[in-house]
Amino acid sequence: MAEKIINAVRNNKIYIEDEDKGIQITLSVGVMNTKYHMISEVKDMIYIADLGLYNAKRKGRNQYDVYEKILLFSYIILTL
Repeated sequence: MAEKIINAVRNNKIYIEDEDKGIQITLSVGVMNTKYHMISEVKDMIYIADLGLYNAKRKGRNQYDVYEKILLFSYIILTL
C-alpha cells in the first residue's frame, strides 16, 4: 500500500493556481507491522511507525520502511 501511494504521488505534479509550472512532491512513509509487535496502544504504534519513517528518510526520496525490529525493551520502558 505504501508503495502504491508513493508511486501515485511521484507520477503526478501539483499545479499552483495561476502558475503554469507544476511542483514535484516527494513522500517518505513509515509503516508499523502488527505481526511483529504485540502492541495495542495507538501512541506506541505511532512511535514505531515514526521509527520506520526516519529509516525511510535516510534511504532518500520516495521511500518507505516497514519497521520490523523487535522493540521489546523499548516497549517495556514506554509502558512503565
